[in-house]
Amino acid sequence: MKSGTKRKAKTLIFLTVAVIVLGNAAPILSNHFREMSPEEQLLRSSYEEIKEHLLNEMPYGMSMEDTIKTIKEHNEWILDAYDISYEHGTHFGAGIGEKSIRACIGKYKEFGFLLGMTSVVVWWAYDEDEKLIAILVNKETDAP
Repeated sequence: MKSGTKRKAKTLIFLTVAVIVLGNAAPILSNHFREMSPEEQLLRSSYEEIKEHLLNEMPYGMSMEDTIKTIKEHNEWILDAYDISYEHGTHFGAGIGEKSIRACIGKYKEFGFLLGMTSVVVWWAYDEDEKLIAILVNKETDAP
């Protein structure tokens, strides 16, 4: 192989690697420097901050029916399980309450497409009178 051909091959490899690196860096930088909506700021908050926000909207003692209505008012929230009793094998935390509701309140990507998607999932637990007694916030990340 001639030295001119080697140089062209090295240049091509360098340019290919540069395109791959810059292509992956662009989404990271764009997510880092852009303005976040209040909803996205909430999702990226700590567990306690999310719980506090939810309790302002759905305080302890709220009925299960009213909680479901409130969840459904948020178009971006996905109510995926409710009126679940522990007799059916669904457990809230350490078995708190008699019934529960589960909803995904949103998703976000931390660093573009490199590290996957984080879903913020909330469980609301109820006593025998279907009154809210606990909220559990969980973040689940799908990543390669």
